Amino acid sequence: PVSMDLWHHQRSLFVLPVLPSPSAVSDAGRDSRALASPSSNEKVMQSSNRRTRVASVRMVKDGDDSSGDGKIKRIEFPRWLPSFSAAATAGALFGFDIGSTSAVVRLLGQPGALLPDGGQLDASQLGAIASCSLLGALVSSALALRFGDDLGRKRELQLSAAAYTAGLILEALPAASDSLPALLVARALVGVGIGFGMHVAPTYIAETAPTALRGPLLSIKEACIVAGILGGYVSGWAADLALPASSTLAWHTTYAAGLVLALPLLLSSPFLPESPRWLVLRAVASGDRTKLDDARDSFRAFLGASNASNADAEYEAVLNSLSSSTDPEAGLSESSEKDELVGSSGRVSPLGAQWGVAGQRALVMGLGLVLFQQITGQPSVLYYANRIFEDSGYGFEAAVGLGVFKLVATLGAAGLVERAGRRTLLLSGASGMTVCLAALSFVFSGGDVPSSQLGAVLAILGFVGFYQLGFGPCTWLVLSEVFPLRVRSAALGIASLLNFGSNLIVTAVFEQQRKALGSGPLFAILAALGLASVAFVAIYIIETKGLSLEQVQQKLARSPADNG
Repeated sequence: PVSMDLWHHQRSLFVLPVLPSPSAVSDAGRDSRALASPSSNEKVMQSSNRRTRVASVRMVKDGDDSSGDGKIKRIEFPRWLPSFSAAATAGALFGFDIGSTSAVVRLLGQPGALLPDGGQLDASQLGAIASCSLLGALVSSALALRFGDDLGRKRELQLSAAAYTAGLILEALPAASDSLPALLVARALVGVGIGFGMHVAPTYIAETAPTALRGPLLSIKEACIVAGILGGYVSGWAADLALPASSTLAWHTTYAAGLVLALPLLLSSPFLPESPRWLVLRAVASGDRTKLDDARDSFRAFLGASNASNADAEYEAVLNSLSSSTDPEAGLSESSEKDELVGSSGRVSPLGAQWGVAGQRALVMGLGLVLFQQITGQPSVLYYANRIFEDSGYGFEAAVGLGVFKLVATLGAAGLVERAGRRTLLLSGASGMTVCLAALSFVFSGGDVPSSQLGAVLAILGFVGFYQLGFGPCTWLVLSEVFPLRVRSAALGIASLLNFGSNLIVTAVFEQQRKALGSGPLFAILAALGLASVAFVAIYIIETKGLSLEQVQQKLARSPADNG
C-alpha cells in the first residue's frame, strides 16, 4: 500500500523541463471507435484515456495542458496508484496463502509436526488444512454478494485486511494453533479475508484505473498473486532449511511471514479513496444530490483539476449507464426509471430485472470463464505442486522454480493484454493448456510414475505458462469489465462463490481421484475439459480492450452478429 503522504501531495510533486517532441497518442480508443455512432461524451472520454496512457502520469502547465512548447511542466501523482497498490497487496496475500499452505502441508506431513506423541496427519487431514481457507472464502463471498454494494469498495478491502491479519496471527502463534481444530479455525479466518479481497480487488482496480491501463494493472494484480505464491514457497523452503522438519516452529514461521504484507495493508486501508463509480451508484440509490456532487468531485480528483471537463464527461457517462433517460440526472427524479433501478430500500437487487441483455450475456461469459479456470486442473497443480514434482523425481526446490516461472510468464502476459487483446490470449492459453494436459496424460499413461521425468516437468511448465498467458490474467480482468455497474458487485459475488466452490471441490477430490483413476486418465479428463474451454471462449467471449467500462456495456447490449 502506498503512503498517504504521497496521496495528499498529489498536486505538487516534481518539476521537470519537457522537451518538444511529437505527440504521443495511444491506441486506447482504437477499439472503442468500432462502436456504432459514439456520443460526444464517449469521444471526450477516449481523449481522456489517451492522456492517461503512459503510467497515467499527465504533464500539465498551469492553466494549459498543451505540450511540446519547451516550457516547465508539472507531473501529477497518479490518483489510481493507492487503490491499485492496496488491491494488489490483497492479491499477493491470496497468493501467499496458496504457496505457504503448499509448503506447510508438506511440513505437517512429518511425524509429530502437529499431532501429539509423534502422530502423523493422514491425507484427509492434510487436505482439510489445504482447503479450509476455501470454506471461509465461500462464506465471505456470500456476504459480499448480499452486502458488497452497501459496504463499498474501500470498506470491503478493510474487512479483507482485518481477516487476513487476524488469521495469520493465529496461524503464526504456536499457542493459538497447535491443534488441528485450532489450525482449521485460523485457516477459515484467512479464507474470509481471501473471499472479501478477491471479490473487491478486480472491481476496485477496474473502477479507478484509466481505460488504457486497466488491462495491464489487473494483469499485474495477477502477477502479485503469483509473487505471493512464490513468497509462500520461499518462506516454507527457508523454514525447512533453518528448522528441524519435526519442529512446529517451521510451519508457524512459514505462515508468520505473511504479516509483512497484511499489517501494512490493514494500517493503510482506512486512508484509501473510494471508487468514484461506487459513489455514483450510492448517490443514485439514495436520491441525495449532495452525494451526487461528491461523486462528481471524486471523478475530478482522480482525473485532476486541469482535466475537469473530461472528468465530468466520464461522470455523466457512468450516470447515463444507470439510466436510459437522456437526462443524466433523471435517475434522481421520481420517475419510473429510478423505481426500476432501486427498490424501496434503496438497494439494487442482485437478481432483479435490471440485469438486462448486457448483464445476462456478461453472466454467461463470466461464470463460464470462472468454471473453466478451475476445472481444467489449475488449483490441483498449485496446491499439490510439491507432490507432483516429487512423483516426477524432483524435490521441494522445483516448486520454488515453478513460482519464478509463473511470475515471469504473468509479467509477459501483462505486456500483451492491451496489444493482443483478452480474447486472443484466452484462446491461445486454453489451447496450449489442452496440449500440455494431453502430454501429461501420455507421459503418465503407464501409471503414477512418468515414462519420462523430463517430459512430465516440461509439460507442467508448459501448462503453467499457458495458464498465465490466458486464464490467469484475463479471467478476472474480463469479469471486472463486462458487468453493469448496478449489478457488478453482486455478479462478482456470484462469480466468487463459483470460483471458490469449484476450487474447493477440485482441491478436495484431486488427490483421491489421482489415486483411484491414476494420473494418466485423470489428466486425459482434464485435457477434454480444456478442449471444451477453447470452444467456449471462441463462441462466447467478446473483445474488450481499449473500451471504457460503459462502452463495454454498449457492446454487450448489441447482438453477437453486430459485434463480429
